[in-house]
Amino acid sequence: DPNLQNIPVRSELGRRVRRAFVAEEGFRLISIDYSQIELRLLAHFSGDAALREAFAEDQDIHMATAIKLFGPEEAAAKRNFAKSINFGLLYGMGSRRLADELGISTREAKEIIEAYFAAFPTVKSYLESIQEQAKEQGYVETLLGRRRVFDYEGASGMMKAAILREAVNTVFQGSAADLIKLAMLEIDTLIREEALPAGMLLQIHDELIFEAEEAEAERIAERFRQMMERIYLLEVPLKCSVSIAESWDRLK
Repeated sequence: DPNLQNIPVRSELGRRVRRAFVAEEGFRLISIDYSQIELRLLAHFSGDAALREAFAEDQDIHMATAIKLFGPEEAAAKRNFAKSINFGLLYGMGSRRLADELGISTREAKEIIEAYFAAFPTVKSYLESIQEQAKEQGYVETLLGRRRVFDYEGASGMMKAAILREAVNTVFQGSAADLIKLAMLEIDTLIREEALPAGMLLQIHDELIFEAEEAEAERIAERFRQMMERIYLLEVPLKCSVSIAESWDRLK
């Protein structure tokens, strides 16, 4: 206690709570966060050429999606639409829910979904293959081979739909967890072996938070960033963002 995984980040109350967490005197907090890791895993697993090209060229994936869906003239204004679409469709968001989220008609949402899968043609078939595996084999696997078992045959109609969503979630969220756990193990080993003036404090989803001596914070953050980006060779590069600050609320 408290549940540090779920301290709000966007609300004023959440920021006030985070303000209470400060580094020791002479130390700094370091945040290293995997960037769009689940979409990178989608590119890796699906083999979609357009997605892989966007990540290989270090494009803004949401802007690239907006250009494909809405054209270059509207792309900047529709980037947040594209972001909702990228993450929503990854986890089985249908046209009705997408319409509610974007404030558009169901018909428009359906057209956007069709355009998305036309722009990234192998994504739809790959997501469907995950669901088929859950149906036929009763399990799905993460990047490192961890299995989650499902009783699809014994489930009711509503539960079957939930299982298919959870199967897709497991592949991406579970694989992201694989990667960050590998990184945590390697970084913890490095800290111990080299007696670095740093410690691992917290893992929040795709982010790790450390505390390090102020004089060494930038050097240590760079070493940890490189380790996290090189932790596993995917078909697209892993990227991390780094922030250093005195208190949790100032980490970006």
